[in-house]
Amino acid sequence: MNRLILIGNGFDLAHKLKTRYSDFLYYYLKNVFEEYNKNGISEDILLSMGGKDVFSPKTHIETPPDVKVAINILDKIKKGSSYHSIRIEMHSELLIKSLENIVERNWVDIEDNYYRLLTKIINNKYNNKRTLESKVVQLNKELDFIKLKLKEYLRTLDYTIVNDNSKDIISELFCEYIYKDEVVSMKKKLVSDHLPNELLFLNFNYTRTLNHYIENVSKKIFENQIISIHGEINNSDNPIIFGFGDEIDKEYKTLEDLNENEYLRHMKSFGYFKTTNYHKLISFTNYSPFQVYILGHSCGLSDRTMLNQIFEHDNCKSIKIFYYQKEDGSDDYVEKTHEMSRHFKNKISMREKIIPKQKSRKLPKIVNEEII
Repeated sequence: MNRLILIGNGFDLAHKLKTRYSDFLYYYLKNVFEEYNKNGISEDILLSMGGKDVFSPKTHIETPPDVKVAINILDKIKKGSSYHSIRIEMHSELLIKSLENIVERNWVDIEDNYYRLLTKIINNKYNNKRTLESKVVQLNKELDFIKLKLKEYLRTLDYTIVNDNSKDIISELFCEYIYKDEVVSMKKKLVSDHLPNELLFLNFNYTRTLNHYIENVSKKIFENQIISIHGEINNSDNPIIFGFGDEIDKEYKTLEDLNENEYLRHMKSFGYFKTTNYHKLISFTNYSPFQVYILGHSCGLSDRTMLNQIFEHDNCKSIKIFYYQKEDGSDDYVEKTHEMSRHFKNKISMREKIIPKQKSRKLPKIVNEEII
């Protein structure tokens, strides 16, 4: 039996990397403020600050300490409070919605927001064909710009991480036994606990954090490989994929039936066609029974088609969640199962495959080169 390990953004966060979308949006807003302070104007496709209507002398804006403070400053500027001499215009509903998510939920999924806005435009009965096309083109340009800025931000992060001790501990987690009592969906029960025959790391991150562990993994299980399914920031042969991947959604059929390629431009399937990564994943899942490990992946809808294909595959026999434990002692195990349920059409199969919390573990957090 093999093991398929899904690596999501929570894995990078466990290494104290600031890879949340909220971290990225703070980086973007911080640069907007700094450009305004330097030049008296900052303009792009999402937001403009200053300009010809600004009174002189211009008001200086202190660089905010975090994204919520930055949003508060923008709000004050718009209302004319404290920063009355600065003109600001938000050009992007995608940016506005994403910033609102941070304030209201302390969390944001830009890809999901993109898809919701796209379907909102499509379903607006007051949009004629010309207006519809114009709005979709504009939304796609905004996501192109965000994708460009996201790559720019990720290149600024410090990826110098982990000592030999943490490498050993995490590597052992990857290579631990497949326990027979965690696999109940097979008609013929496993005879004994055993090491996985092969490992496949399905890395959903754009970073190479995972690569720090592969040398140690190879010492334990020879057959293993990494598929960076969403691409890598500094690899032109594996360009990053940034968009939405839920072709199961009922609205997706509407997009296809409109017969306009622009409406499908940021659907993930068309990014997967650019490399052999997805075919490698399919070959692995078709080859032999496998167990799934989930480390740091939110299991949100933006990857629904792929996750459905994995979870409901006949060869998928067991799914183990490494949940995030919060500082107050609570965790996100139940929340994670809620998200995963949306990827199962067969709920009986879901109940058989997902390993109960009593047999699951928290996701290790690396702090000051120690595992906690």
